[in-house]
Amino acid sequence: MSIPRGAILGHGPMNAPIALVGEQPGVSELRARECFVGPAGRELNNILRTASIPRSSCYITNVIKDLNKPLKHYIEITKHGVQVSSEGSQYISFLKEELEYVKPTVVVALGGVALYALCDRVGITKWRGSILESTLVKGLKVIPTFHPATVIPPKNQYLNKHLIMFDLIRSRENAGDPKINLVSRNVVLRPSYYHCLELLEKVSDLGHHGQIIDFDIEVVREELSCLSFAWSPTQSVCIPFTDGFNDYFAIDQEETIMREITKILEDPTIAIRGQNISSIYPICSTNSG
Repeated sequence: MSIPRGAILGHGPMNAPIALVGEQPGVSELRARECFVGPAGRELNNILRTASIPRSSCYITNVIKDLNKPLKHYIEITKHGVQVSSEGSQYISFLKEELEYVKPTVVVALGGVALYALCDRVGITKWRGSILESTLVKGLKVIPTFHPATVIPPKNQYLNKHLIMFDLIRSRENAGDPKINLVSRNVVLRPSYYHCLELLEKVSDLGHHGQIIDFDIEVVREELSCLSFAWSPTQSVCIPFTDGFNDYFAIDQEETIMREITKILEDPTIAIRGQNISSIYPICSTNSG
C-alpha cells in the first residue's frame, strides 16, 4: 500500500521474538516519529520492566500508522459490528506484510483494534490472556491484552496494569516456542435435564472423594441466571436457569436441580471454593474478585 505522509512505522529488531501491536499513534508519537513514547508508552515501559522484558528486544508497531483521522474512521468496533474503511483495510494488509517480514514468535495485541486486525475477534475483555492463532498471519501466535492507555487518565483502569503484566509475562514464556499448544477443555454450557443431573452427581462424588469444587453464580435482573461448577482446570459445567426471558428448564425440573445443587453447597464434607464467599465457606474461599 501507499503509506500516507506522516505515518509512524514500526521499530525494533527484525528478529524480535515478541512484537507489540497497538492501535494508533498519538501526538507524542508524531513528534518523536516513534511508537509508544507518550503517556501510554511510558506506562508500557513500566509494565515491560515489571514483566522482565527489555523494550529493546521487542518489535513495536501500530495497526493504524497515522493520526490524520480518528481511529474510528479506519476501524470502528461497536455492539452492532465492525466497520473497516478502505484505508483501514490497507493498513491491516500492511501489518500482515510487516509481521511476515519481522517473523516474531508471539504478538501481543494491545487493545481491541489490534485484536480484531490480528485475529478477526472482538471483545478484548473476553479474550485477553488467551493464546490465539492469528487469522491475519497463518500460524502466528497472538496474546491479546488491554491497551496501556486504559491504565492512565482519563480511563484510570489501574487494575488493568496487573492484567497487562500477567499477559506480557505469558508472552515472554511463549516467546521461545512458535507452536500454538492449546489446552483442551470440556465445558458443558447447555446441558439437558438428565445430563445436568448426571454432572451434579459427578460433582458430588468427586467432592466426597476430596476434590475441591469451584463454583460461581450469576444473577441478571435480580434473578438467578446460571450457576457453574468446575472440578478441574479443564472441566466444568454451566447450568442455565434462563433462556433469554424464559425459563431454561420446566419448573419441576428446576426444583429438582436446585435441590441437588443445595445438597452439594450445604454438604460440610465437600470443599467449596469461589470468590467472595468467605462468610459461607471460610476455609476454601478466595476473595480475589
